[in-house]
Formats: sequence, structure tokens, C-alpha cells
Amino acid sequence: MKFCTKCGQGSAPTMMLCASCGNREFSDTQNVNQKKSPHIRPHHTAPKRVGSSNSSYISSGDPAGHVPRFFAYIIDIIIVTIFCAIVGAILGFLSPNSFSNQSSTELISSSISIVIVTLYFALLHSGSKGATFGKQICNIQLVNENGIIPFWLAVVRAILPTILSIGFVVVLGLLMSPLFIAFDGKGDFNVILLVLFSIIFLIVMFSPYWIIFTNDHRKSMIDMICKTRVVKK
Repeated sequence: MKFCTKCGQGSAPTMMLCASCGNREFSDTQNVNQKKSPHIRPHHTAPKRVGSSNSSYISSGDPAGHVPRFFAYIIDIIIVTIFCAIVGAILGFLSPNSFSNQSSTELISSSISIVIVTLYFALLHSGSKGATFGKQICNIQLVNENGIIPFWLAVVRAILPTILSIGFVVVLGLLMSPLFIAFDGKGDFNVILLVLFSIIFLIVMFSPYWIIFTNDHRKSMIDMICKTRVVKK
């Protein structure tokens, strides 16, 4: 812990700027006569440097808007899809007879896709800019209280949405399976149940992200678990 020489605010050793006043000078001891700046707004932090000490990448600390996050996600999905398609085409070209049947082909393709998606988000989120290509284009980045997140946390954050979504869907299936069994053979009811299941399925699949609309910091369930947040660059 180190303390700002201007306002006395305590900060983590890795912080380059005081979160309260933006001062760059720190000391190992706090001056009891110093008072915290009265001009700091709640839920807002001064710009802070993230990453290494010689990095020029500055975070404003303000939560990223919903629209930039949405478009960043769309861009990342497009990029990842292209990566997966290229890798799949290369593997198919190099080893056209390596897969004995369709099920093994789908299993290997799914495994490769998961690895590509995980590495894409983990490597870029833990990199010097703390942002995927989509986030860089939209001028936003992923940080935690100490700045750029470590690689292991980026990996956890990358695979957590899949784990949560699968878990939610399994629970949803178990809860609704008695209804499908009870109305089996009743055409109209089956159609209604199928539509209802599809709607609930979409809500549940994206449930880790709906929560960003319910809090001031716009944190998703993933951010709350990993103690991260997406902020403006």
C-alpha cells in the first residue's frame, strides 16, 4: 500500500495515478493532515495507467457504454469465426482422411473452436492493451482494480460464460422435461411448449450479460465473479 502525497488516498503499489485526484507522486506513509479531495464524484475514478509502467495505454475509469460493448462483441465473434473457419479448412486440407466418422469430426472441430475462442480472449485481455480487437476498435478495455488482468484470470473469464450458459440450459431442460413428457402427442401444446422453451432458452443463454443493465458500473455476472469491468479507453 502506498499513499498519495496530495490527498492521502491509499492505492495499490501497481497504480501509477491516484484514483482520487490523479496525482502521480506517492509516499510509503500517510500524512494524517491530508484530506481526501471533495471533488470526486461517486462511481467515478480519475484516469489511471494500466499495464506496465512504460505503457501509454490510459483508462478513463468510466464504465463502457452498452452500444460499444455490443459492437465490440459482434466484431470479436466475426473475427473468431473467421479464425475457426481458416483453421478448420487447413486441418481438413492437410488430413482429409484423418476423421473416421462425422461425430469425431464434429468433436474435434468443437474442441479446436473452444481453444481458439479461449486463447483469443485470454491472450488479448491479458495483453498490454487489455482489449480484444473488437474492444480496441470501440475504444474500450477490460481491467480490474490493479489494471490489466493476468492471463490465468483472462482464461477463467473466457470460459466462464460457456460453463454458466451450459449449466443454466441443463437446469432449464430438467425443469421443463416433465412438461414435454406430460403433453407428448398433443400437437398444439407441443408447439406452444417449444416456442416457450426457445424464448426461455435465449434468455437463459444470455443471462450472464443481462445484469449489466441493472448496475451503475455495467458489470455482467462474469465481471462480478472475476472482479473485472469494461471501461472506456
